[in-house]
Amino acid sequence: KKFIKIAGPISFQNLMSSLVSASDAFMLGFLDQTSLSAVSLATQVAFVYSLFFGAFVFGFNVLGAQYWGKGDEKSVKKVTTMALRYAVLVGMIFSAVSLICPRLVMRIFTSDRQLIAAGASYLRVVSASFILTGISQVYLGVLKVCDRAGTSSIIGSLSVILNIGLNALFIFGIGDMKGMGIAGAALATVCARIFEVALSLI
Repeated sequence: KKFIKIAGPISFQNLMSSLVSASDAFMLGFLDQTSLSAVSLATQVAFVYSLFFGAFVFGFNVLGAQYWGKGDEKSVKKVTTMALRYAVLVGMIFSAVSLICPRLVMRIFTSDRQLIAAGASYLRVVSASFILTGISQVYLGVLKVCDRAGTSSIIGSLSVILNIGLNALFIFGIGDMKGMGIAGAALATVCARIFEVALSLI
């Protein structure tokens, strides 16, 4: 029962997270093939970053769970601070590179000028999300370690729902609000991360 209580919400949260990429691909597919391909390539930057903060968060989860099980909250706080420090530091590097030289980053993945230009516009807007993702993932990890896996799942799922809704709004627009296209998908991601960090802190 305890295992299901912990693993169930986490599995559901991971499933919901995968829906963001699917919704991006589905909605951008209505624009043009260039937008879809450019975002697909640009999101490889986020994937590489996830390998870094994933290592910090997974390491924290192992140590944090042990300390929490022993009732050593002081050590949990120390490990949380350490994980947060490294996740934010690496996030700042990825954000800075994506903001300052997005075209250079896109050239790593493709030589097509159209894809480089479209991907660069996406990276500039989404760059802020790297720092925010590092912060939110560490705090969501804290919740899981401290017997709040259900709360972590709810926050992550609400963030996904918001991301998908904002995707539709920003990509296509509504009423007097014009669609932003590929930049709209990036802005939706940033807004969702801000929401996720705020709820995690609360």
